[in-house]
Amino acid sequence: MICRLRDLRMVMLQFSFSNPDHVPSFIFDRRKETADESNTRQEHKALSNTDGLIPKPYPTSVMLEGLPMSLLEANWVMVDGFFQRRINPKNPDASYNTVRFSFVHESNVDKTAEQKLFQRHFMPVVFCELQEIVQLALWRLRMYNNQHYSNGAAAPGQRALSINLEARQPLYESDGRSSKYNGKPVVAEKKLVLNTRGEFNLISFDLNYQISKLVNDIWGQQSARSTVSSVPNFRTSVKTGWLKV
Repeated sequence: MICRLRDLRMVMLQFSFSNPDHVPSFIFDRRKETADESNTRQEHKALSNTDGLIPKPYPTSVMLEGLPMSLLEANWVMVDGFFQRRINPKNPDASYNTVRFSFVHESNVDKTAEQKLFQRHFMPVVFCELQEIVQLALWRLRMYNNQHYSNGAAAPGQRALSINLEARQPLYESDGRSSKYNGKPVVAEKKLVLNTRGEFNLISFDLNYQISKLVNDIWGQQSARSTVSSVPNFRTSVKTGWLKV
């Protein structure tokens, strides 16, 4: 077990994209991070004074499929989702693309008009974007149990889990074929799960899963191409409908 939901005030899934073309289209685009905001973020990181929950070397080829729905089933609600270009503290002249989704328990959702608007009109669209991210790619994983901040101030006794995902590995090509890396099919090695007891665990896939995945890929190429090619049209119609509500 890595950590428990009951010990947390917030759960954040933060994805880093080297290619801005892979950033979801239907998500809030915040203005680029300023130098002051970057400094404040680094200060908060230093004050948290926490070690990573997962030791180095950080696991790669990690699957997250099913995790967003597990959070909803545990009565946790998405309260924010945004894209922002952030300053690289190791190279201030460079920036990287961050997409973050935040969840809190339903009892802690703000009752503001802004949050009610997000829940009614935008949350289903943003959640759909998160589902696509975790279903179509694998990631390198880091996790931190940080100090929780509310309105820029530390909230005593409250913790926030930061699930950081980098080094995206797409599972499929644009035509639906399974992706390959160094000539070999991209296959998940581990999966981050949230069980019914509210515990986060990182599980490893055994050899039987690897073989099964390869067999399914060989026999299901045509089906995969058909399924993936139909997803964008379906999602576009769903999202357009939500945005018109």
